[in-house]
Amino acid sequence: AAHRPDVLLSAGRFGRLLSVVRLDDDVYLLGLSDASSFTGNVNNRSGVAGGAAGSVVSRAYHKLWEAYVRCGKSGRAQELLEGAVAMDCGAAPGGWTKFLIERGCQKVYAVDPGDMEKGLTADSRVVHLRMSARDALPVIADVENVAGGVGVYVSDMCLHDMGKQIDTLLEAVTLSVTAPGAFFVLTLKCVVGHSKDAYDYQVEKAVKRLDGVAVGVETVHLFANRSGERTVTGFLR
Repeated sequence: AAHRPDVLLSAGRFGRLLSVVRLDDDVYLLGLSDASSFTGNVNNRSGVAGGAAGSVVSRAYHKLWEAYVRCGKSGRAQELLEGAVAMDCGAAPGGWTKFLIERGCQKVYAVDPGDMEKGLTADSRVVHLRMSARDALPVIADVENVAGGVGVYVSDMCLHDMGKQIDTLLEAVTLSVTAPGAFFVLTLKCVVGHSKDAYDYQVEKAVKRLDGVAVGVETVHLFANRSGERTVTGFLR
């Protein structure tokens, strides 16, 4: 900026985003992208107007947006979202539910004992179940089993034991809540350990339980994830 007086550096409003990744002591990767690709926030404020970082219900919105763009934006994922019935576990205040509605889901079961954003609860496509995900499974099964099951399953639940995130998905499969081939996105949140290796080991162990149940499983550390979070995407068999 000292050599370019016409360039303004701002942490709050910006048109370009410079990303720097350190690979080694003297090796760095740099990338310059349009601000519309920014999926995080700056000082708890959206960095840009519109796009993925525009008017959103909660910070969590960015996680599902980025997971979809990076891992799920295949023709198959797009087809599954358009006109799909979805289940959003740990939905409040509604960031992920908002994303699913925007991408064309015809119905979203927003499962959370907490309050949802009023604009979402007023939407006829959103069914807010004020209960835990485990309690909601048989309720949804009674309705959706006849229709073929939920085609999209997402969960950003805050759980002390990340294994319960996998437990809930497996139970949804057992109860036939989910349809064959359903697209899923899970946030696994590590609460034990302080290093990347410790987090990755715990997540790998948890994801291993999906062997034989899911295909195309990917585990990533999104830009929108916190340090101890990993996002898992895939398709159920």
